[in-house]
Amino acid sequence: MCSGKDVLLGVGSNLGDKLAHIIKAFDYINTNERLSFIDTASIYVSQAEGFTGEDFYNTVWYLKANIEPHELLNEIKAIENKMGRIQRKSGEPFKSRPIDLDILFFEGEKLETMSLEVPHKEFYKRSYTVNPVIELMETYGFETLKIDEMKTLEGAKIEKNVTLNFKQRIDSLRNIGK
Repeated sequence: MCSGKDVLLGVGSNLGDKLAHIIKAFDYINTNERLSFIDTASIYVSQAEGFTGEDFYNTVWYLKANIEPHELLNEIKAIENKMGRIQRKSGEPFKSRPIDLDILFFEGEKLETMSLEVPHKEFYKRSYTVNPVIELMETYGFETLKIDEMKTLEGAKIEKNVTLNFKQRIDSLRNIGK
């Protein structure tokens, strides 16, 4: 397994070709030499929260990072911008977006700044982030992820709303050109 700190990145899209947007974000992540993609959960479907919009496709990626949390935040915001996301200003309502990337956990970090809160403050309230993380935990457990807070999820129920096995799609991408 690659070196670096364990990171869980929440990924979502509810605009246009959602799966294509998620795969494009995956491609952007893979261009950063300081980030190593380890695994992905399946894609879960959820309704838009706090605004009216199409359903979201959501997943969680397990990464190894040789980058600081605020640098990772800058990287994912740059990816969102390249993909056409218009960043919401404080107080503005939420709206549909081609891609939404959030740092859920970053090993060894507890941050609360104006721009970044780690662990993500809304993580435990959202089944579309909890369920994919539980799915990853079934493979990697607590020791590999090194996230004490994950223990609070033990025994949580995984909702059966998986629509696509994203792991198969990523494996297909990896095999292209081999």
